[in-house]
Amino acid sequence: MWCRFWRVSQPLLTLAAVACCVWLLWKDQQRPTPEQQRSDLERHSSRADIPVRNFLEIKWLGGDYELPESDTHCVVAALQFGDGKFRGRYQATVFSPKPGESRVVPFYVMWGPGPKGTRVVSGWPGIWSGAHRSEFFAKIDGGLVRVYGDKSTDEIRGYRVAGFAASRKTRPGIDADIGFGDLNHAIETREAVVVLGVKPFPTQQEAERWLFENNEPSDP
Repeated sequence: MWCRFWRVSQPLLTLAAVACCVWLLWKDQQRPTPEQQRSDLERHSSRADIPVRNFLEIKWLGGDYELPESDTHCVVAALQFGDGKFRGRYQATVFSPKPGESRVVPFYVMWGPGPKGTRVVSGWPGIWSGAHRSEFFAKIDGGLVRVYGDKSTDEIRGYRVAGFAASRKTRPGIDADIGFGDLNHAIETREAVVVLGVKPFPTQQEAERWLFENNEPSDP
């Protein structure tokens, strides 16, 4: 009887062992590489106290987008849109990661209630500026999208979209219950939208020249 049992169970045990090995191999392939783990730790969201930000009604964009390996320099900017038109840059800077260092674009924009109105702060750790009252960011109280990693699928005005946020209020004549939608839909339907954009350049000099010589005037 034991011989018969062994003949029946041996193929099943072999299949189970093979399945276990396949699962372990798949699990090992899914494990983040040391580079991926380092990038995760370098992103602002990994160090953010999300519950406190939510409690204080603070919104933010940036600090989580990673510049792809194919790019070496970029201009990162907060772009303002109102009533379906481009209204200018709020802040912008050049980011050029050094070999072997983090490629996470550290620039961020953060806004929320303050004693004098809607307070906004932008920049990166150690270099930032702010305003105690912003009429534009006071309108940005609706949906928000942030891009993690280097996978940005949208582009606008030559910028890759690293995130955007919009107002709850819609433009005149547009149904107030309309969905949030994608970026173009938000710009077409919402009263105000802010976009965090990343524009790549082959050299740091070209990025700086474009930033300081191109003011990107508002749409008429």
